Amino acid sequence: MNTQHRLDVTGMISAPLGSWRDEPASQDDLRKLVTSNAQTADKVRALSRFLGLTGTTSHMRQWESLLEVAAIDVAVARMLEPHVDARGILAEAGHDAPDGSTWGVYAAESPAHVLTVGAEGEQTVIDGEKAWCSLAAELSHAIVIAGSDGGSYACAVDLRDPRAQVQPTAWPSVGLQEIPSGSVAFTKTPVTVLGPPKL
Repeated sequence: MNTQHRLDVTGMISAPLGSWRDEPASQDDLRKLVTSNAQTADKVRALSRFLGLTGTTSHMRQWESLLEVAAIDVAVARMLEPHVDARGILAEAGHDAPDGSTWGVYAAESPAHVLTVGAEGEQTVIDGEKAWCSLAAELSHAIVIAGSDGGSYACAVDLRDPRAQVQPTAWPSVGLQEIPSGSVAFTKTPVTVLGPPKL
């Protein structure tokens, strides 16, 4: 890559989508971005832009990109993976991700933490607690699985809503200490349901 096109990490983090990547990514630029001291959400957004990952990127391209990142830092790849997965789920369901959003996917079930989905007036809401919500305090949105009498639904939720509260106790991850994974308590938090229930 010509030095006049070489990217500085600050530019990669703060640039608007599509404003700077006009050449193939270099390994040097990717390494700088992965190892930068940027906040998790900023790094996830910048990496997805830098690698060209969208909700419609092929699965092969996604896996190749995640492997590239994991070869530099496994924890950063673990931060990026659910964001990429969520964008794909949203695209498949015909929904757009809000500009600048960063996503988690919280599907694991715990008998001690029950999350239900139902109607509250004209809104669809979730209520209860979801366990093992990795990086919930650092991301803007998530897809959560919530149950109902008719089955389980994938729901998109804004984690910044005051009715979504990240709980202080985190599950200790021995292998990936950089990825805190605690529970989130939802109190009639509005959601968008992404498709029919799974029985």
